[in-house]
Amino acid sequence: MTSDDLEPSSDDLEPSSDDLELSSDDWESLKAIAAAVRNKGKVSTEVLETTILKLCQGRFLNHKQLQELLGRSHNTLRLGYLSKMQKTGQLELRYSDKPTHPDQGYRTKQST
Repeated sequence: MTSDDLEPSSDDLEPSSDDLELSSDDWESLKAIAAAVRNKGKVSTEVLETTILKLCQGRFLNHKQLQELLGRSHNTLRLGYLSKMQKTGQLELRYSDKPTHPDQGYRTKQST
């Protein structure tokens, strides 16, 4: 399965869902990717950003999911990483016209 296989289903999710749907296998895969960050108290900015990009490759994840996967607070992620990564073009928003949408998701921006 490639990340391209996951992309259409991400867009088909109900906008009102609090958490974007992931199968338990997908969740376990994401937890494995995030383990190096989650299990350490402090990691470099580069390591955390790279891990966020891997987690969001081909799928939208909301801040609650990223918080749980990475073991980081909402403010640390949103203010320290997600907003900056979105502004620099590394991440795209699920609701690009509404940056503060309660169900906002983040996905690694595809290279063109």
